Amino acid sequence: MAAEMQGMVRIDAAMERDAAAVLADIGLTVSEAGRLMLIRTAREHALPFDPFVPNETTMAATREVCDGRLSPFDSVEASMADLQSQA
Repeated sequence: MAAEMQGMVRIDAAMERDAAAVLADIGLTVSEAGRLMLIRTAREHALPFDPFVPNETTMAATREVCDGRLSPFDSVEASMADLQSQA
């Protein structure tokens, strides 16, 4: 779809820099985030969900899963036994 309109947002320069940095961590530009917000708002008649940047603990856990460094367990009991053996 070709862009038919351009918009302008008035915002403090420091706030724009901070927002741009957060959005970059998510993989978006300020323009892309604005476009997504408007599309979802129009389609859902509501503001979109709040995207977030996971904290380092969450990112480390995700890397462990993706790298196959976590052991699978057949039961909660087996998982708890493994956790207690590491304490």
